[in-house]
Amino acid sequence: MSILEFLSQDELDDLDEDPRTAFMQLVNNAQRSLSAKVSSLDPENQYEWQKIEELRYSFMNVVVAAAKRFEIEPFHSMDVPH
Repeated sequence: MSILEFLSQDELDDLDEDPRTAFMQLVNNAQRSLSAKVSSLDPENQYEWQKIEELRYSFMNVVVAAAKRFEIEPFHSMDVPH
């Protein structure tokens, strides 16, 4: 999954110039998107539970990648396994 799973291109284009502010905006928007997607799924359904987990892991990857891109510590200096 890509960041566009959680944010639109317009939302990305509208991020603040300041990297710290932009990171917070990105995480807030992505969190809202994740919550909306997860709330429509039934965790009792095995397929939907797997989708929820996939969305959560993708969200974490997006947050870490954004933190590295915006040079937010401690993420920026961390080695992330492949």
